[in-house]
Order: sequence, then structure tokens, then C-alpha cells
Amino acid sequence: MFKNLLLIIAYVITTHSLLKAQPTVGLKLNTADAYDGYVFFTPFYSDYTYLIDNCGEIINTWNSGARPYYTAYLMDNGSIVRLTGSASGNADYIEIRDWNDNLVWQWNPTGTDYDFMHSDLAIMPNGNLLVICEDRLTPTEWVTLGGDPNNISASFSAFEGVIEIQPVGTNNANIVWEWKLTDHIIQDFDATKANFGVVADHPELWNINNNNWVGLAADQQHFNGIDYHPTKDQIVFSCWTCSELLIIDHSTTTAQAAGNTGGNSAKGGDLLYRWGNPINYDHGTTADREFYGQHNTDWIEPSLPHGDKISLFENGNGRPGGAYTRAVILDPPTDAAGNYLADASGRYLPTSFDYQWSGNTYDGTAFYSQYMGGVNMQPNGNITICEAMTGRFFEVDPAGNVVWHYQNPDKATIYPQGTVPNSAWSYRAEKYQTSHPAFVGKDMSQKGTIEDFNTVTDNCTIYANCNITAAINGLPTVTSSNSPITLSGSPAGGTFSGAGVIFSAFNPSVAGPGIHQINYTYTDANGCSETATQNILVFTIVYNFVNYNLGTVAPKYSNTFDIQMQVKQTGNYTFELYNATGQQLMQQQTQLQTGHHTKTFQLNKALKKGVHFLKINDGKYQNVRKFNN
Repeated sequence: MFKNLLLIIAYVITTHSLLKAQPTVGLKLNTADAYDGYVFFTPFYSDYTYLIDNCGEIINTWNSGARPYYTAYLMDNGSIVRLTGSASGNADYIEIRDWNDNLVWQWNPTGTDYDFMHSDLAIMPNGNLLVICEDRLTPTEWVTLGGDPNNISASFSAFEGVIEIQPVGTNNANIVWEWKLTDHIIQDFDATKANFGVVADHPELWNINNNNWVGLAADQQHFNGIDYHPTKDQIVFSCWTCSELLIIDHSTTTAQAAGNTGGNSAKGGDLLYRWGNPINYDHGTTADREFYGQHNTDWIEPSLPHGDKISLFENGNGRPGGAYTRAVILDPPTDAAGNYLADASGRYLPTSFDYQWSGNTYDGTAFYSQYMGGVNMQPNGNITICEAMTGRFFEVDPAGNVVWHYQNPDKATIYPQGTVPNSAWSYRAEKYQTSHPAFVGKDMSQKGTIEDFNTVTDNCTIYANCNITAAINGLPTVTSSNSPITLSGSPAGGTFSGAGVIFSAFNPSVAGPGIHQINYTYTDANGCSETATQNILVFTIVYNFVNYNLGTVAPKYSNTFDIQMQVKQTGNYTFELYNATGQQLMQQQTQLQTGHHTKTFQLNKALKKGVHFLKINDGKYQNVRKFNN
């Protein structure tokens, strides 16, 4: 009896400790700065696909009865499309399941030319699917294309391609478009082959003897990410083995895609753009390499921050000086005709990222995933990140702060709370907006957590998304008046702050001469806040100073102007020039002796026509003169 009582007490103490401890699985952090949406993910070792909210509560689940290979996506009608099964070393089939987990379509291409689908797919606006499909070369085909026989696998060498699938019925498909990289090969190894040439002169082609950065003879080329841009009608790939992203034209026919003419680009299926490792096309050195085994190249939706740029998960596997992962955004420049630009040496631009983040996650550990992973942009500028090999999903705001954090608990079995998960991988996790058409008319109620319990979820609040634009209305940029100016802001109900602001008025006599910043801050009922700012220049015209009389200001339509003055007292004087918007164009200090002077000042650029203000002070007195030129 006493022994049983001790066991009960020990159980109660253990349970109480778990309830107080930070969760090891499921939701760990949700803040008001996280974007309110639904996170969709398919754990690497699980048959399940999950949709959860920001509190880690299940909204919906799907059970495919087999592991993924590797990605799944939500479709506009609420169905999911998923590459599934891996008995063949690639996806065994591709399937579509409706919101209620009913299998509505499944296509198995085993025994066809399309037997080796894998890694990723993209949903097109017409409902077709773009799928990465391995193209295997025999040793004979490899040598025929000019491949070095010393760099080939004894069985096959995998290159890549893409097929566009039109689902038909419940288990059939039409291949309506196809592209293969082997149709766009160059090499400088075997001069007897037709594709022999200078690699550096043809960045639009792939060097078949290019160094395989991961050292796999059978996996000569491996794509792990694909996305489609409907306006450009282009496809972007993430090439893992070559540490590059590649872009091709989709507007071609299949026949044109096998050549180098046709399509919107007039370049057929040749590479339109490549970035991340220019040594692959004999430009630059290894020092110019930016990518190390990256994943998930996606075009950001045009309506989102950084719209039409490319986001990706830069793993950093094998990076010199130490491995670390980055979430990055790249903006490939184009000319007016849409052609991607390169520098004078032929190396594709830009020279740097538009954005990158690397740091520590919420629990203080370094952000790193050797393989897999993903990034996607949110409407508020946050980045949702899937750190694949830890199974950690987190969100970073524009300032670099982690504002949401979740640990996948599913590794075929569910880790109980209090257990530290090991290799709870997830190839990808993406957050969808609450307004996504997939959710229209669906049951979006919370249905509990995946894990057994979670105290952070129990106390979690779903915060509304902030979408405020604050503005200051009717405030002039320049004033010489001493009378208070009534301030107005929108939305109404906010507060003003800044020098000279008293309640809802700006008082120039209180602020004094100079440039002053006025702030208007509005906070809504959900705690969302936004601040608008505007500068105003206050000037006072005084013609007789104790120390000098200002004569004429003689502007020139050049980068100089003259000032005539009578200085009454020797001293150090500061001269400042402003335009009518309050922008400072010049500030210079000089020592002047008593007497008449003509002072010439140099500007960085020619003075534009319009109203300008010249401010002179000696530390005690000042003068502001308005003039036109």
C-alpha cells in the first residue's frame, strides 16, 4: 500500500513538472508579431499530412498510407497533391486527396519513361502539375554526349528533366509538355563530339563534365525544388548537386524545349539564367560560390513583400569556414525585354542577395539543416522557415526576431511531451493565408494537438493580422508662421508626438527654427500599431543681426552660389541650405572677419530652380533668408 502511494506521488510530481516545463514538441512560441495563417507540412517519416494554426492546433489531417517523397501542397479547392512512396528510390506515385481525405486521383508511372519522379512539384493555374523527373543515362549515352568515362557510374548517370502532367480520370495522366537538360549539353572534353565547345562562351548550356559538388557518380545532377511563374511563363529549379538555381522558358512546345529556338525568349529550352556557383560555367572561382546544397527556390507572389523575387533555403552544407544555413532572397535583374542580365565578364547578376537571415532559433540553437528545408514569405514581411532535419518550423520578422516556433512531433510515431525528438524531419512546411481559397466553406475549427498535451497551446491566443496604413494629413513641409498648426491623421484616433507638438497641434514658436519630425501613431483594437512621420521646416526671417547684415544671395544654375554680407563681429559661422521640402542641400562652417564679404559655396550638384532657404548662425544668433532661383 505504502509502495503504491509512493508511485502515485512520484507520478503526480512528474506530471506536474512536465506541465510547468517548456514543451519539447509542438508549439513553443506564438507572439502577436507572427502572421496569422495555417501551417501545412508532411513529416518525412510519416504517412500523414497536417494543417495546423498558429497555436499548434490541428485544423485538418490527411493519411496517404505511405511516406512522402517528398512534398505536398494545398490546391485551391482544398484538396492536396502529394508525391508519395519511395520503394523505387523515387516517388512511386503522385496522388490528389480531397479535404475529407478521399483519394480522388492517383497516377503511377512505373515502367514508363517517367518512372523517376521525385522531390518537388508545382501546381499550375490550369490545374496541371510540373514535376521533377529524373532522366537516366546509360554509360554509352553518357560517353556519346561527351562525358568523361572516368566520372560515370557503372549502372547509370542521372540527369534531370521536368514533365507537365494533366490529371485524367482517377488514375491516368497526359504528359502535355516535357523538358530535358540532356538536350542542352556542352563539353570541352571530347573534340569528336558534336557538342564540343568553349564552356565559358555558353552559359545557356550545361557542361556534362561539370564537377559534381556532392560526389555522387550516379546522381550527376539532382534537382530538389521547382516553381512556376505564370506571368513570365518560366520555371525555376534548385539544383542540389551543382549548387545553382536555373531558369528555363515554359512557353515553348516540347519540340522547341529540346532545341535552342522558339518560345517567348526565342531560346527554346536553353538555360535563361543561373546563379549561385558561376564556376559551373567557367566564370569566377570557388570564392564566388554562394550556394552550398540549397533547396526550395520559389518565386515570391507579386502581391507580397519582395514580390517577384526568388526566395530559397541556402543550406550551407560544406561551406568553407563552417556550415550554417541562410534564408535568402534574390532579385535577378532583367532588361526591358525581360532578358536576364550579366556583368561584362558574362557572370549573371546580381552580385549579392536582397535579403538574408541566419542566426539562432527560439531555443538558442544555431539555424542549420544539412539537407532539405524551405522558406516562404508572409504578407506582413515575415519569413516562415522549415529547418528540415530538426523538424523545427519558425517565423522571423523583418527585424530578424523569431516570433513563432513549432517542433514537429511526428516521426512515424508521435513523440510524447517531455521527450526530445530526434530526426523528426520534414522536407517542407509552408504557411498559407487564412483567406486562401482552399479554406472557403471548410471546417476550420481547432481539433486538438498532434502531441499528447501542450501547455503553451493551452494558453495560446490567435492574434489578428495587422494591416494598418497611418498617414499625416495636410501638414505643410515649410512654415514661417508662429501660429499653431492643427494636426490631422488617419485613421482617426491616433496620437501625435515630436518637438513643438502639444496635444493635436504643432506650435512653430515652441519648436523653434529648424527641421522637426512629426510622428503620428495609430493602434487598433487588436493591438496593431503603425507610425507615420513627416518633416517640417520652421524658419524665421531676421534682417538685422547683432553680428552681421545679410545682403544679397546670388544663386547660379551651377553647383556654386554667392552670398554678400557685412560681418559686424569676427567669429565662426555655420551656413545651411535647404530646399522647399526641408531637405538639407549643404552645411559648411567658416571663420569670417569683420567687414564686407562675398562668400562662394560649393554644392555637390547644380542648384535646381525653385524656392530655397539659407540659414546662418554663429551659435548665438541666426538668420534665415528665403530666395528663388
